[in-house]
Amino acid sequence: MPKDEEYPVLTQFRGTLDYAKVAEIRDGKHGRVAVLAEPFESRMGVFGYDDLLKNGRAESAGFIVYTPDFWNANRSTEIERCMKQ
Repeated sequence: MPKDEEYPVLTQFRGTLDYAKVAEIRDGKHGRVAVLAEPFESRMGVFGYDDLLKNGRAESAGFIVYTPDFWNANRSTEIERCMKQ
């Protein structure tokens, strides 16, 4: 996935959807980790980049980041799931 691609980011607390680019990808203890560009960098923190690529989504600190393909295929289900929490 290109680093300059924008990823959908769902804020679980408010149920809002934004888009953000990946600011950094680095090797972590359990695989690659990433940080989104601001304004999410300081709020979301580090998430499992390999998890994002494998599962189509990754969660951290009340935010869910999705691959564009996963979001387009599962948008309705993800919004419903978030609203039930």
